[in-house]
Amino acid sequence: DAPGGVRLAQYFDKSRMEINDPSHDPADIWFVTNGLLARELITGAMQTGDQQWQQRGPAAVNIAGDPLATTSPTYASFAGLLDAPASAAGEAIARTIARDGSTGCCVADSHAVTAGPLAEPTGHRVASVFWDYLTSSGTIVERTYRTRGALFANPYYATGYPIAEAAWAWVPVGGIEQWVLVQPFERRVLTYTPAN
Repeated sequence: DAPGGVRLAQYFDKSRMEINDPSHDPADIWFVTNGLLARELITGAMQTGDQQWQQRGPAAVNIAGDPLATTSPTYASFAGLLDAPASAAGEAIARTIARDGSTGCCVADSHAVTAGPLAEPTGHRVASVFWDYLTSSGTIVERTYRTRGALFANPYYATGYPIAEAAWAWVPVGGIEQWVLVQPFERRVLTYTPAN
């Protein structure tokens, strides 16, 4: 696996960045990658090497909203949705998810969010608001040089593929209960709060 059996990793709020092969070209966009943290937290299968996993329980940590809220869905809440069929292309996303993993229908206002493109490797669709973000362009700053272009060379570079369909969760954000769209990808979780 990694040289010396150790790899450099740094954890963030919803992601883990890692250098899997320090002898690789540091200028390559894949030199630093996001680990499969969201998948690990939902399945409980923690990757300990290139082809090694240690089974633990899915994480009972809130996936969205205030971290100490006791009603928000957790990473474990999404475990039952990993094998759910994909939504129809263009279908309004109205599915809801609760802390116990149960799903319902329908959120009163889907905020025009629809099921976007299908990610063939996982068989799940990307919510339109997330696809808009993943394929967006803007100002890119590299050292002191500014240019405009695609924010991601590959739309799935930072997130990996979606591992479940998006669902709305009623969660407190800053103590205020509201609907937040949540979609877990292999490498991180994306959230959309229409009230923001």
